[in-house]
Amino acid sequence: MLKHITLNQIEEIIRAAKDLNAKHPPSELGISASDITREDIEAYDSDQGPLTELVAALSHDARAELTGLMWIGRDFDGDFSEAVQQAYKQSDPGDVAYIVEKSPALPTYLRNGLKKIGVV
Repeated sequence: MLKHITLNQIEEIIRAAKDLNAKHPPSELGISASDITREDIEAYDSDQGPLTELVAALSHDARAELTGLMWIGRDFDGDFSEAVQQAYKQSDPGDVAYIVEKSPALPTYLRNGLKKIGVV
């Protein structure tokens, strides 16, 4: 089913997202813009580097599969091949940032996606 991204690459991305989430846990109550300092933003930007590097290092085809897997694990209405085709169609220079910004839920989305497509 996976042609361009390996299970090992997905596991590395899950670990990097979990590490980022451990350093910057999502707020259960939400955070207002007034609560975030410049230092918070700089620390988060710096800490997301490893996840960003892993996603950016993927080929375009592998990123499309990763996006499709993420969508399948979230709520995509269709099968994996349809999700990947949709990811190709919607692909743009913001793909890496789009995936990385999902870091709070990314490990869950990817694990659910792997289960839904029968890889794990």
